[in-house]
Amino acid sequence: MQAEISYIFHNCFVLKLNRKTFLFDYPSDNYLSENIRNVLQAKIQNSDLYILASHNHQDHFNRNISELAANTRKTTYILSKDIIKKNRSFETMADCFCVAPDQSYRINDLEIYTFRSNDQGVAFLICCNGLNIYFGGDLANWDWGNLTAQEHRLLVDYFAEVLTKLKQRPVQIAFSNTDPRLNNWAGAAQFIDTIKPNLFVPMHTFGETQAISRFLAEHPQPVTGFFQYHQTGDTITLEFPDLEEDV
Repeated sequence: MQAEISYIFHNCFVLKLNRKTFLFDYPSDNYLSENIRNVLQAKIQNSDLYILASHNHQDHFNRNISELAANTRKTTYILSKDIIKKNRSFETMADCFCVAPDQSYRINDLEIYTFRSNDQGVAFLICCNGLNIYFGGDLANWDWGNLTAQEHRLLVDYFAEVLTKLKQRPVQIAFSNTDPRLNNWAGAAQFIDTIKPNLFVPMHTFGETQAISRFLAEHPQPVTGFFQYHQTGDTITLEFPDLEEDV
C-alpha cells in the first residue's frame, strides 16, 4: 500500500491511500488563501473523499465543506458531535456520520475509534486495510505552565493516559500537535517517544512552518520518520508493502 500525505495549512492535510482520499480539519475561509484553495482542489479532484473534522473551532472546521463535493466523485463526511450540534444542517446530509468521543464505528470498510479531546471534540484512530492512522485534532499536552492540580489532570495526565491506550496497537502514521507556543511543543516529543509511529506528522503551527526546524533542532528524531514540510502542497510518500491494497 502506498500512502501520500500533503500539507495544506495548520492541522489540514490530505492523505491518499490508493483509491481513498482523506481530508483532515479543513479550516474556516479566513485561513484560506487562493493558493491554499487551489492546491487543495487539485489534491481532491475526482477522488473518493472522506472529510474528517475533529471539532468546531474555526482553525479546524469550515462550515462550507460541502462545497468541496463538487470536485469529487463521492464525498463522505465524518464530523464530531460538537460540530453537528452547532451546524444542524449537516444532520440531513447524505453520507454524513456524527461521531462521539470514546466510541468505535464501522464506516464503509473503515474502522474508526475516537478519543475524547482534552480541548474540544475528538481525536481519530482510523484503520484502513491494516494501516493505522492517528489524527489528534486538538488532543495534546496543553501544558501552558502554572496549571492548577485539576488542570494538570485534565490536560497533562489525560494526554499521557491516551498515549498509553494508543500504544496498545501499532500506529504507522500519526498526526499530532507540535505547537511552538508551548515549551513542551504540545507533547510532540512525548508522543514520538511513546508511540514510535513509522511517520510522525507535526501540526498546529498556524502556518509558521519554520517552527518545525526549531523543534527538530531541540528534539532530533533518530527512531521515527518525520514529515518536515515548508509550504502548502509539500508532499511525502511512504510504501507499506506488507499491507493489502484497496479492492
